Amino acid sequence: MRINEIRIESWIDLLSVFESLTIHKDRHIWYLRGQANCEWSPTPSLCRHFKDSPISKNKAYGIEMSALRTFQSQAHLHVRNDILSTISSIPSWWMLMQHYSCPTRLLDWTSSPFVATYFAVEQEIDVDGAIWFFAGPILDTLMTKKYGKMRDFLDKIIESEHAVPAVYPIEGTFHTERSAAQQALFTICCDAQGDHGEIIADTLALSYKGDGNLLYQFTKLIIPAELKYEFLSRLYTMNITAKTLFQGADGIGRSVAEIIRLRIWSGN
Repeated sequence: MRINEIRIESWIDLLSVFESLTIHKDRHIWYLRGQANCEWSPTPSLCRHFKDSPISKNKAYGIEMSALRTFQSQAHLHVRNDILSTISSIPSWWMLMQHYSCPTRLLDWTSSPFVATYFAVEQEIDVDGAIWFFAGPILDTLMTKKYGKMRDFLDKIIESEHAVPAVYPIEGTFHTERSAAQQALFTICCDAQGDHGEIIADTLALSYKGDGNLLYQFTKLIIPAELKYEFLSRLYTMNITAKTLFQGADGIGRSVAEIIRLRIWSGN
């Protein structure tokens, strides 16, 4: 994977990278993803299942559609009607499924650098975390130039015979309280088994001119394990916590666990 890798040495170091993302005059939408282990690649949950047990494209498509139909048949039992009434496409169904922890071909991102940081440091405390990011409009332009606009063949992208290795950035067609709090964005691959990280990295690398411009690079920030508790503590003062990112009782429970861990770390 052809990526730009930066090792973060301090909170100020991290902020300087984030500042460089906000000063671009074109005000690009940045897609950021925090992962607790820097060795993990940015891969959708459904693709991880397929990688564990390699199968044909046709079988992958069949499994994906079966999962969708199962969710659709029972969603009305747990999801509000006003939410269900807004869903008009299969990608929209996948967004809803993603919210309820169903494996889909979508990959979660966020437009918030600090939300991404939270997910990079909140778990796997003993290993280095990572924040991946890229400029969404740049990727969309490059993919459109090569394959055309995604909306022009939206009805075909889920069909196995049209499974081209194209990854497009997309914004949510609706938001739940949780996805709104997390400022959720997504990437979607026309191939259900496509490796989002590899495709994004290779596409941006072809346009990179070696001038250090982050717009044309797929970048990975390494967050050292020894900085995770400090960063989690700083995020806590910014109200970036489980309680604000995961509405409901589970968010409160996760937030209490964070407080316990931080108090043990700080010795207070």
